[in-house]
Amino acid sequence: MIDPTGGDAVLIFSAIEGALRAAAILVASASVIAALTPTPRDDAWLGRLYRVLEVLAFNFGRAKDTPPNREGGRFTAS
Repeated sequence: MIDPTGGDAVLIFSAIEGALRAAAILVASASVIAALTPTPRDDAWLGRLYRVLEVLAFNFGRAKDTPPNREGGRFTAS
């Protein structure tokens, strides 16, 4: 039975607010950790864990650092 005083809606919005708050804390803390730690080699287990951390921190494209074994590449200036 639905509570006519709006108690159910308060519970639902409270749960949504808690989930959004938890997601914001997760993204912020992953971003701080990714910014403070050096980028490990991407073929080691720590590098794979670091990639997951970068995804949680929304570090995509130019926002992420290149791992030490991927520097240089095909188009380097001489």
